[in-house]
Amino acid sequence: MRVGIVTVAFNEPDFIVPCIKQFEGFGFPHIVLISKSPWRGNYSQDNTWVLARMHNAYGETFIDHWPDQATQINFGLEILQREGIEWALFVDVDEFYTSTDIGRLIGHIRNTNADAITCPNMFVYWKTPEYLLIPHQNDNPIIAIKTNQKFINKRDFIGTKTNSDVEMHHMSYVRTDEQMKKKIETFEHSHEFNTEQWYNDVWIPWTLDNVNLHPTIPTKFNRAIVHPAPMIIRKLINWDS
Repeated sequence: MRVGIVTVAFNEPDFIVPCIKQFEGFGFPHIVLISKSPWRGNYSQDNTWVLARMHNAYGETFIDHWPDQATQINFGLEILQREGIEWALFVDVDEFYTSTDIGRLIGHIRNTNADAITCPNMFVYWKTPEYLLIPHQNDNPIIAIKTNQKFINKRDFIGTKTNSDVEMHHMSYVRTDEQMKKKIETFEHSHEFNTEQWYNDVWIPWTLDNVNLHPTIPTKFNRAIVHPAPMIIRKLINWDS
């Protein structure tokens, strides 16, 4: 059973290299897909592309403009399928796993009859890897999928799927103020909420006492608590203090 990786990114210079490096010991071919422009807003691409090209020793890196994230991911799946690779790990650039969990995920791939594998154990961090958002998310995102499948939108497809016991550590909200402002102005959900209001009223004045932090469904992130990510991941992303 051959396994590859597909990662999509736009303006993620802090995470692109750690994202690639977390899989280096496994030698999986890694398809990194860099958007030329954001889904929304008008920021230009930074040096994420250059860093990916420099460090992606086990795969290929592409920069292009795709109309949506499903098309972008499917582009990577098609490349792996043409190379005879049956399964792909789909890993956003700010998603991290311990090597133990990567090995556990490969075990699930080898033993499942489903078309995709999901992750019920997603830990989302806030501001720094020291603060964990609660309650834990129950989105069950797809983290591995057969390369002959196609996404119809981000992490949604027509096929069978099964849960895993893998833990994903998602650094989606681990950003400086400037980085977060850019993120919410350019990502695919920016039209669903008042980005300036959320940034000024929720993000900037945040303390441990604050509640209802999610930008589009406030109660989805009730609060952030002190609960650091595993040290091995904090070191990987250069945040081991």
